[in-house]
Amino acid sequence: MKKHYTIYTILFIVFLSVTVQAQTVFRGTVIDAETKQPIANARVGINNQGVGEITNEKGFFNYKKYHEIVNSESQLVVGASGYESLQLGPKEVRQLFNRSSKIELQPSSEKKENKTVTNLTVFWDVSEDMKGRDIAAEIAYVQSYVSMYKDLRLRLVVFDYKIRTDERMEIRNGDISRFRESVKALIYNGPSNYDVLDITGADAVILSSNGNPNYGTLNVSQDIPVYAIASQDIEVNEAYLELLGQYTQGVYRPIQSGKGNLMKSEVRTPVFEGETIKGKVTSLGKPLQEVSIIKKGDLTEYLTKADGTFELPAKEGDVLVFRYLGMFPKIVLVENTQDIKLELIPKNDMLDEVVLTEKYEEVIVGNKVIRGIKDPYIPGGITRLGDFYITYKDITPNGRTLESVLREKFSGIQVRYTPYGETVTVFGKYPLWIVNGFPLGPGEPLPLYILDSDIASIIIKDSDLTNIKYGGQGERGLQVIVTTKTGREEFKDRKEYLAKNNTYDETLPSINQNAIISGKTQIKGKVTSLGKPIQGATISVKGSFEEFTSQQDGSFTANLSAGDMIKVNYLGMYPKLIVIDDETKEIEIDLLPKTDMLDEIEITGKTKRTSNTRVDLETGTYKDSFLGTFDVQTLTREDDNIESWASVAYGLTGKFSNVTVNTRPGYEDIRIRDSKALFFINGIPVDRAQFFAVNPQNIATISVKKNIVGAIGRAILIDTVDFVTMNSPVPSALVKGNDYEEEVKSISNDIVANKPQITGTITSLGKPIQGATISKKGTFEEYTSRADGSFTLPANEGEEWIVYYLGMYPKSFIVDGKTNYTIDLIPKNNVLDEVVLNTKGKEKEEEKVQTAWGKENKDKLGYDVKVLRREDIFQGAPDLGTVLNGKFAGITAVEDSRLGLTVSGRNGPMLIVIDGSIFTPDTSKPFISPDRVESISVIKSTIGALRYGSIGRGGVVEITTSNFASSKTEPIPSLLVEGNDYEEEVSALKTNTLNPSSKLTVTGIVKDLKDFLDDATITRKGSFDEVFTDTQGSFEIKASLGDVLVVSKVGMFTKEVLVESQNMGIITLVSKNDELDEVIVSGDKRVDNTIEGSDGRRIDKDKLGYAADELTENDFSAGATNLQQLITGKVSGVTVEGGLYSGSQVVYKIRGGNQSIENEIPPIWIVNGIPYPDPPDFLDVQQIASITVLKSASATSRYGTLAAGGAFLIKTKEVSFQDKAKKAQKSALVSGNDYKEATTRTIDTSTLPEYILRLREIPNLQEQFELYQRISRTQESPLEFYVDVAQYFDGINTEMADQVRADLAYISRNNTKALRTLCYIYEAAGDYEKAALIYERILKLAPSEAQSYRDLALIYQEIGKYNEALELYYNMLGEQIKGVNFEGLEKSIKNELSHLLSLHKAEVDYERFPNEWLRTDFDIDIRMVIDWSDRSVPFEFQFVNPDKKFFKWTHTLQETRDRLEEEQEQGYQSEEFIIDDAPPGEWLINIQYLGDEGDYVLPPFMKYTVYKNYGTPQETKEIKVVKLFKQSDKVTLGRVVL
Repeated sequence: MKKHYTIYTILFIVFLSVTVQAQTVFRGTVIDAETKQPIANARVGINNQGVGEITNEKGFFNYKKYHEIVNSESQLVVGASGYESLQLGPKEVRQLFNRSSKIELQPSSEKKENKTVTNLTVFWDVSEDMKGRDIAAEIAYVQSYVSMYKDLRLRLVVFDYKIRTDERMEIRNGDISRFRESVKALIYNGPSNYDVLDITGADAVILSSNGNPNYGTLNVSQDIPVYAIASQDIEVNEAYLELLGQYTQGVYRPIQSGKGNLMKSEVRTPVFEGETIKGKVTSLGKPLQEVSIIKKGDLTEYLTKADGTFELPAKEGDVLVFRYLGMFPKIVLVENTQDIKLELIPKNDMLDEVVLTEKYEEVIVGNKVIRGIKDPYIPGGITRLGDFYITYKDITPNGRTLESVLREKFSGIQVRYTPYGETVTVFGKYPLWIVNGFPLGPGEPLPLYILDSDIASIIIKDSDLTNIKYGGQGERGLQVIVTTKTGREEFKDRKEYLAKNNTYDETLPSINQNAIISGKTQIKGKVTSLGKPIQGATISVKGSFEEFTSQQDGSFTANLSAGDMIKVNYLGMYPKLIVIDDETKEIEIDLLPKTDMLDEIEITGKTKRTSNTRVDLETGTYKDSFLGTFDVQTLTREDDNIESWASVAYGLTGKFSNVTVNTRPGYEDIRIRDSKALFFINGIPVDRAQFFAVNPQNIATISVKKNIVGAIGRAILIDTVDFVTMNSPVPSALVKGNDYEEEVKSISNDIVANKPQITGTITSLGKPIQGATISKKGTFEEYTSRADGSFTLPANEGEEWIVYYLGMYPKSFIVDGKTNYTIDLIPKNNVLDEVVLNTKGKEKEEEKVQTAWGKENKDKLGYDVKVLRREDIFQGAPDLGTVLNGKFAGITAVEDSRLGLTVSGRNGPMLIVIDGSIFTPDTSKPFISPDRVESISVIKSTIGALRYGSIGRGGVVEITTSNFASSKTEPIPSLLVEGNDYEEEVSALKTNTLNPSSKLTVTGIVKDLKDFLDDATITRKGSFDEVFTDTQGSFEIKASLGDVLVVSKVGMFTKEVLVESQNMGIITLVSKNDELDEVIVSGDKRVDNTIEGSDGRRIDKDKLGYAADELTENDFSAGATNLQQLITGKVSGVTVEGGLYSGSQVVYKIRGGNQSIENEIPPIWIVNGIPYPDPPDFLDVQQIASITVLKSASATSRYGTLAAGGAFLIKTKEVSFQDKAKKAQKSALVSGNDYKEATTRTIDTSTLPEYILRLREIPNLQEQFELYQRISRTQESPLEFYVDVAQYFDGINTEMADQVRADLAYISRNNTKALRTLCYIYEAAGDYEKAALIYERILKLAPSEAQSYRDLALIYQEIGKYNEALELYYNMLGEQIKGVNFEGLEKSIKNELSHLLSLHKAEVDYERFPNEWLRTDFDIDIRMVIDWSDRSVPFEFQFVNPDKKFFKWTHTLQETRDRLEEEQEQGYQSEEFIIDDAPPGEWLINIQYLGDEGDYVLPPFMKYTVYKNYGTPQETKEIKVVKLFKQSDKVTLGRVVL
């Protein structure tokens, strides 16, 4: 009888985990027992842990296994060629853990003889990853191997996740006919599992695999050589295969197509084609191993062997760079094919080196001076970062250009002239150009015209380091960095321009002292006005953009030089200029308010031509009647050469201090003092796109306002040439006195008198449009239509104007001499309804354009498309480049053998789309014969970005071939009455992605409204590819253009984003509980004044910013039975027509948005986040919690054009996360915990998904499985699909069910959430062996999560690996896994350890365990364990005792935020409940999901395990796997009877 102090107890045990480094970890050095010298290339491994480690040249090794453990059968084996092997048992191995040791090997007295191979085992991998292998080449390798032996017994093992065939055959005289037939026509599917492979009985092994198993470990022996082969056509883990070959004394052989022959003397070193160079590297007479050798212009790295020798592909003229830690690098020019003998010098031995010639020189780069190392073998030398350079000293000026200097001084430089400009490649790659510290932007011409006499230095940088040390701005990668002499103090005397060898003896300082900041003096000062300090005054250094700001007490500190002139500005004060002299240390500046100068009048004898410019350059102020007057820094057209800028963004870069410019096309932005800037053009506020679209040739001034004083805060302002010079008044004579006689032009109704006026009307479907925007192309001049749609504006003949209106396709017109124009705009969602009749009353055939989205009406695209049809294409043309040239103005096309068709327009290279497949300009395109082309559509304007994102900014060429056009299925005639045939052509939905092999590395940053978000989940929609953000919110994921990424995080609204470029920029998530607490308190009643906005957040109704109304239960009419009664008369602007009494259908209308008298667009209905086009009359109105009405177009941005007619947002009771969390919170406040629910339902398993019903309709089982295979990769929720189908086949055919689970194992092999779900269903099916395999995989993927170790130990108990489980428990409880804190898991681990010892004590070695760990009275009545696949999932777990008292455990962000944050940080997702010595009766176990079903890309599952009589021979266990995301209502998970 057990003794307890309470009648019954309920324990909550929380699983914790912390970062882990390794499971089996030890390191050491292998040395010769006699000479005590280190042994290189020794093999160190544990027999049942797969491939071990190889010692380096110093005999050192570091053995790390994240998921392997030492058991009673483990044995450490250390071997090396020429030495006796050493073997240690598990006890000795454990003593090595987490420490460093020396292992001595005895030299072998016997010479090892080559082992004869009579039994050969071939492991042939048929997993899905091996589909691209070259079977013929791999068979040829096997043929070459067996041909070396007269007779062989060959064992062929074909495997994926299990053994498919195990065949034995006799090979005589090299005949492998049977083998060849056996490996042909195999099916490749599923994951690979190395655990099923066994080398027992083999003399040698050939492994035909990619070395990247999805599951398991290949256990090998150091004495049985493994020859690993892999086709180069598949993705191969070469590092593993090379280590495997070296560890087993075999070899790894990459198989090239058609090359499978094996030389008799197989060598492990790679074989190079073409010329090679050999050599040896030493230091102080001793060979150096693993010296890094890089050939300039080639990113491939080569290493020296243990004896210092090397061989690599190289030819005469190549330059090799040798680097080794602690040694000075050395550069060698390959002058012939003779062997290179090289001696590297240790850095600490350089003191003894006598330099007879100057070794170092100063190199001027950008705004810096760096030190270079001259090399006698090449022009110039090498920088400390290992990059080649030349200076003006290496150039003899003779009137050449930069192009000639590059060709002469650097190898690998190629200059090509194309129709759209010059291109320069360095060893075939395109570099970034940096000129005087600034990068050239897209479209800027290359500076090949720079004269040789003006070149200060050239650096070719090809490392991945940034160029900051070279005066750049942090750019990485291959770069050509050019610095010119123009404007630099060092070259003002022009003497360096003279040719070499002309007795130039002038001595120069090493660096201009004026460039050294230490030469400046720190000046302290104070700014005051009328004796009081001024905070925020700007102190700027004249002639530069250096500036300082005064503090609260008016003080400032600045580094200044004698002769500097500073200017002090403050709003409302007159600026003051002060010159710094040698004696200046402290200064006080008193500014005079402008209001104190009213009586001071200065009359000069000159007048300037006045204009509209707002900038006063002398005082540094900007004056605007609306914006006010404020201090600015200004760039002018005359002084700063603005008209030569490539773009506004690139031109502004580096021009102002404390101003940061983002130059990325499409994402241009400016931050001033790390704050967002406002943008103005000619005093009018504009958005970013308008500001950066200004043509620099039309800019007069650019001014920056850096302080926050005034009405507009920090801002950047452009005044254009047109505005500044427009209607400038004629200079007047000198005024007499101070009479005000300024001449100001009058403006009336935005009409400029000196231009002819035009009038017009904007309509849509014949009705006038008010508020349409009419803008002049290429300028920011714009006008707006009146209430009747009319407009008046000044325009000259030939000007192009564009008309815009929200929800309409834009339309342009050209002024052609008429004075009145009518422009009819087409609604974007109304295109299908437009019918054009010809003069005979028949429908006019629409001109269709083939796009990547199908055929579309050319007139309704909303942008300019030029079309070349089949009849216009010359069929005898050699290629499409010839076809296109001359057909389109401004278009140039070329076709070459490498890239295929390349088309360039006015905006640069154009995107090419062939039959819907996207090809960027720098990717290879297939050759298409002109006679196979149906049509070519050309979009020349930047409007291509609307369809294709930033990759279409340069224009788009859409090509449709005859194969693609003919593949379109004809519409099936209707079976209904004649005359109603449906002939509308609707394009099929296509996914515009590159093929799977063209995946890119997509990057981005995830933030909330305040800060970066770490541990947010980014999933590629429709796949199991999933990554997480780091602490800075950044992520990288493989995806194709056109893929959709789903971004989610606990407590945030999920967001889907389209991949349009490799850099996704910043993705902002909105918190679900943002501003939940914002309520209005009135008396004793709390009134919720929040409302749901367009972004899904609830915000204060008064702060919404657009029209919205919300009806709650308090507003509903008592006794209402339908939606019409709820809404009628409750919301202004909403009308309800029709109904029962009128005999017509009920029609709901929302005034506003895109509605007009004749253009009535029905509203959309959003019920709990799900859109419905028709009113949801199926709803029980008594279950409606609220109805929100969104009226304006801006409010419906959340739902796009679907909500052009407005939106009704309906929330029903018991659905939202917030409501459930609030309700759960309130339930904790009730008095008592009496359980009164009588209607809690059980989990519904009767409702089957549609795909299961389709399977059941097919009578033949094999055909059912074939249907599964066809639809298996098309489900939007593939995880749920595989779980359901596996469960379906479990009751019919276990082999088919196993295949379904194997398919899931393959596609989810890198996603721990999906893998945990797979483990749950394996355990529920009783297949613990496969569950163990998956748990081992999870531990490989997530070694930093303590949950992984606990799960593996638990499953090892289930499959009888008791000692392995015991080892894991010992390591967890005994702190043998360094860096892991198992305190939170301690109680659970001890319970599971006690369970193991209670039932299997006689089968394990427990002597190492302390007595306090060994319980003998272990017996628990009920133990319940829940595990869930996603840590962030919100739910409530409740159980009710026989006395109808309930207890609950909640997992939500509102109630248990700390718990969820710990889970996210530490990585655990499990909970244990123990019921012991409880009163008899029935216990209810309830579960409720508190989230929304669509919250998760991978739906969360839960495993529920109930043990009865836990730890006794009478123990029973029940496992249930629950679709947690489906249990939005509380359900009974189970009943337990005591």
